[in-house]
Amino acid sequence: VIAVRQVDGYEEQERIFRRDLSMRGIRSYSLRKKPGSWSPIPFFRLIRILRSERVDILHMHCQMPELFGLAAGFFCGFPKNIITFHTSERWDGTFFFRSLLKDLLIRLCRPQIVSISSTIHQKWNFHPSRRRLIWNGIEISDFDGKRNHPGSNKKKVIGVVGRLSEAKGHRVLFDAVVRLLSRRDDFIVHVVGDGELKSDLLAMAAKHKLNGHVRFLGFRDDVCLLYTSPSPRDRTRSR
Repeated sequence: VIAVRQVDGYEEQERIFRRDLSMRGIRSYSLRKKPGSWSPIPFFRLIRILRSERVDILHMHCQMPELFGLAAGFFCGFPKNIITFHTSERWDGTFFFRSLLKDLLIRLCRPQIVSISSTIHQKWNFHPSRRRLIWNGIEISDFDGKRNHPGSNKKKVIGVVGRLSEAKGHRVLFDAVVRLLSRRDDFIVHVVGDGELKSDLLAMAAKHKLNGHVRFLGFRDDVCLLYTSPSPRDRTRSR
């Protein structure tokens, strides 16, 4: 069941995701939830899907899917719920009620918790038997190996993959690139993804004359290939 963030390029992201699932013989649904809406229609649509598919395991990621998923799973009586946490911020000050409701649902539904870093693992201090640390939350064997990426000219490749938003820390990376250029210039930065911060990052790259060292690759559906080429992998992230 897909409920993507409705930011720039989200329709294309959903189309590619559903296409890839279909190629693997996996049926998918879209909740078609409008951003900022608390309409109960997607919630009841989710309940209908979960019941019709006879779901045994429910995995959730991101705050709104966690709210909808935990509540729907509780309503359907699911015995196994899993949440992957990518943020150490347990309470969202902007949406305090939403954060409080999620915390209550987590305590009530007792899901299994997957953390992607030691910091997040320590922050979400639920019962140890319900927590597991899986670095990055992915199967890294799919990304093993090194390749020369087209356009890199055998330079060191620094890659960052993710939506272009403040939470991802791209400004921190660009500040580091400016400082690194004062010492060496045998590298190139590949910025993969789209989002609301793109125009600001383009202006920042132009201001600091980074255009020869930073390439904006946009949204891509060949991320596995791109992940095998960076030498250092960027881990700047404020959330």
